Amino acid sequence: MLIKIQGVKQEEDWGSNFDASLELFGRTWCEGLYEGVTYDDASRCYLTCVIYNNEEGVTIVVPDEPDLDPVFREVLEADRV
Repeated sequence: MLIKIQGVKQEEDWGSNFDASLELFGRTWCEGLYEGVTYDDASRCYLTCVIYNNEEGVTIVVPDEPDLDPVFREVLEADRV
């Protein structure tokens, strides 16, 4: 499963993206537990995944756009390898 988060903004503006994070992870995007966050300079995207029970995972591609929630960007940067 590949999720591309288009224009993830402040929590109150997230709409379906916010709902999707709760459905997928049981928590908000900013509260996610991400594995091996990397940054691709060519595409200007963060690449990461969430692993469930060491068996299933979701790959997440987050475009580094100006309106990306700054708290979410900090979470990704803190987990960046």
